Amino acid sequence: MSIKREYNFAQVGKKDMYLLHHEEIESLAQNIPGIKRIRFFMTFGQSYLDHMRCLEDVGMLSTQPIKFQGQDIVPIQFLKALLPDPASLGPRTVGKTNIGCILSPTRLAFRLCAVP
Repeated sequence: MSIKREYNFAQVGKKDMYLLHHEEIESLAQNIPGIKRIRFFMTFGQSYLDHMRCLEDVGMLSTQPIKFQGQDIVPIQFLKALLPDPASLGPRTVGKTNIGCILSPTRLAFRLCAVP
């Protein structure tokens, strides 16, 4: 989360958004002809950011394998196994979100919509 940009979202105001890895982006880049680069940004509340920084500080967000009790493990994969399935969190999630696409080479095409 070292790359951050501020963006003024019409529906929710100015927010910091962070460049992240996301598995779906890899799939899109492989399956859409002509796509050279796709980047994924998200915004987060301060509490979430504090927790992420803590996990990062102790190495739990690393994608590099480490030895643990004689076995190779990838810290972020281990963490994922411990956490609840993200799909199960939906019913208790409330608020507004924005989803948008910035398309290159012109970067003129930008569509932003509020999702309740």
